[in-house]
Amino acid sequence: MDTLYTIVVDYDGGTYISQVQANDVYNAMLIWCDAFGRNPDIPKKLHLLTHEVFQDLKRRRDEIVLLTGLVSVWCV
Repeated sequence: MDTLYTIVVDYDGGTYISQVQANDVYNAMLIWCDAFGRNPDIPKKLHLLTHEVFQDLKRRRDEIVLLTGLVSVWCV
């Protein structure tokens, strides 16, 4: 069953918040990278960021860290 994930990105003076449905946090990040990276309303520099995040996730999947003391909050 898919879960709703909220992605918060603080980047270069802007805060961008999106929600995606996925079966786990890893796939949520991949879906976010794809959807956010194709959004024409997002500044070009963020399109580059999503590409970098996507490539990094593929190399270091195990570095999505569940934050201690919080419920369902990860850091990438």
